Amino acid sequence: MPNCSPCGLAVLEGRIDATTYRAVVEYVSPVPLFSSGCEAADHGETDIDAPAAEARSLINKIARARNDLVE
Repeated sequence: MPNCSPCGLAVLEGRIDATTYRAVVEYVSPVPLFSSGCEAADHGETDIDAPAAEARSLINKIARARNDLVE
């Protein structure tokens, strides 16, 4: 995270210490991340119109447990 102005400001304000700042700036995700929000959204919408059997089963399970969902 090369440009972390909010974190630098938090250090100046005493909200985080230098160790926390370094941990944030040097953090590397252990899993691959999408290069953009659009790429993540595209991935998330894969098969949305025709969910696989396992996904349909989970959708039905959630729908049974919640009464605030609208179809």
